[in-house]
Amino acid sequence: MKKLRFAFYALMIALVTFLPNTGECYVTLKYKQMPFEFGKMRLPQDMYVVEVDFNSFIKQMQEDVKFKRDIEQIKRYDHYGLTTWLIDAVQTKSVKEHLQTMRLYQGGLFDGERRRTVWFLTVYDNKYMNENYGDFFKGKMTQEKKDKVINTNRELKELIAGYTIKEGESMGYPPVREVSLANRLSAAKFELAEVSPVEFAVINGKPGYTTSLRIAGETFHSFGTLFIKEYDFQAKKNMASLIFMSYDSDRDFWTKVFDTALIKKDKG
Repeated sequence: MKKLRFAFYALMIALVTFLPNTGECYVTLKYKQMPFEFGKMRLPQDMYVVEVDFNSFIKQMQEDVKFKRDIEQIKRYDHYGLTTWLIDAVQTKSVKEHLQTMRLYQGGLFDGERRRTVWFLTVYDNKYMNENYGDFFKGKMTQEKKDKVINTNRELKELIAGYTIKEGESMGYPPVREVSLANRLSAAKFELAEVSPVEFAVINGKPGYTTSLRIAGETFHSFGTLFIKEYDFQAKKNMASLIFMSYDSDRDFWTKVFDTALIKKDKG
């Protein structure tokens, strides 16, 4: 699960290197029900959502002769192997099966001062996730079930740590860095990579959990500060996940939007 979750995160970061800057606060009492694979979700009425069909991109990668030549050219410049790993991975049978259960969206919202952007991924009716983690959502909640999720989260922290510089070290930026195709495809390197503790909550009316990741550093020789939050829950007898990504500085805004949409708050 930790490798699959990391692959989800890597795919989102690879697809979205830059996100536009965002504003301060937003209040609305108007919402709408928007349909997704796992069911409807309550989102602000002013929010627009666009689905990005990356499965058609993968199909073109395999069938379009010219496109295949362009991909091979990019791989020849990939000295660090990150892009080659991603390109090869999305063409394997198992990963393609996973991708069929995933949907990628871009969301936008004008808060009265600035326009905000978020990317989010939904995963539903994924065979691997149902077989390995679906039991968490069935029957009575136990500490053993919670410990399994906490252990997976701990493993993710260890995996992320391998891409983080050590305390006291510097990224070592030159005054101006020249980036070309030959050196742009670098491995990720972070000066901040924090994985939050697991938070157990009622999601979609049943026990679920969330975790989040804050990162700041280089991906593809471009510096970025990103926030990623994942919600795992049960929907129509299957395990479902929603993972959103925004600027780290915008994390509170989008956390409130998706927490309001998914998490049941206690009354009183």
